[in-house]
Amino acid sequence: MNKWNQLLAALDAALGFPNQTNSTFKQVGQRYDQKAGEHVILLEYRVQVNPGISEQGTLLQQIHAQIRGA
Repeated sequence: MNKWNQLLAALDAALGFPNQTNSTFKQVGQRYDQKAGEHVILLEYRVQVNPGISEQGTLLQQIHAQIRGA
């Protein structure tokens, strides 16, 4: 397993859905923040899900629930 596949697996574990069928990510941007002295890399993470299966408990749903409840 290469580093890109390991990153995709980590994204799936943190942000994925229990009913996902496919996921991908790609680098969509990169810049240097001179104020902070940091490189900033923007990633796009896409997930395809199988409709009809209940989604529960993933980090993304928990965040979304907290935003709606606030």
